[in-house]
Amino acid sequence: LYIEQNEATAAAARHNIPCLLQQGKQAEILTGDFAQYLPMIKEYRPDCIFVDPARRAGAVRRVYAIADCEPDLRPLAHELLPDTNNLVAKLSPMIDVLDTMLSLPYVRELHIVAVRGEVKELLVRMSLHEGKALPIGRVPIHAVNLTNGGQASTLQFTLEEEQCVSVRYADSIETYIYEPHAAVLKAGAFKSVAHRYNLSKLHPNSHIYTSSILESDFPGRTFVVEEIIPFTSSTLKRLCQTVPRASISCRNFPLSPDELRKRSKIADGGDKTLLATTAAGGERLLLLLHKAE
Repeated sequence: LYIEQNEATAAAARHNIPCLLQQGKQAEILTGDFAQYLPMIKEYRPDCIFVDPARRAGAVRRVYAIADCEPDLRPLAHELLPDTNNLVAKLSPMIDVLDTMLSLPYVRELHIVAVRGEVKELLVRMSLHEGKALPIGRVPIHAVNLTNGGQASTLQFTLEEEQCVSVRYADSIETYIYEPHAAVLKAGAFKSVAHRYNLSKLHPNSHIYTSSILESDFPGRTFVVEEIIPFTSSTLKRLCQTVPRASISCRNFPLSPDELRKRSKIADGGDKTLLATTAAGGERLLLLLHKAE
């Protein structure tokens, strides 16, 4: 059963969904406001309800907060949960993870989904029929990045773990540098990812990590350090002579990538990455890197 507000989208679904269903399966596609079909849903008692609240207010203005979307999931979840085993909501990637879990009842899982390094959706699964509500700190959070090849790089953690674990800060830059993928950063697993993979963090605000031993299944990008370059005006002026082309990334650094590229005159491209960041002692560094195999 598919309920769609927009008639044009519903018309497309009437063509597409039958093409996707297994032989013998059928779908009923209805158009209109979700609320008018609530009695039907309660009578049907589906095993799973998937809700994708509309994120536009009026014709053009996009909204993100749960309360501003249509329908408002907060009261709706309380109404639907007694009549389904699973309520799954697809939410904006802009909303706050903690606020989401505090706003919704009986949250069992939260998935942050990125595609090729860009966070696309938050998916929240709720269920009334799995015992008592989980404390927010113990809800499993899955930070997932889907790649071009269809592979999924995943980190699962809880807010309780993130709060309790300790993290080491690096005295020096070691052989490998790690940059978590966007879903891990959105999830806020800054200490958990370091603890899980036995890494040292460069700086409390950098979210860049280092190790002497390669962690090949790290959820993000992994680099080999070629050179550590102190950030000074004189160094920057000469840098393009030894590094004519490179990708530029800045983490916890006073310049943006565009500003650093303009001042260094380094062209874009090539197989090198110049990472500008701040070390634990406050030193500004330029790390010349290439991707680990």
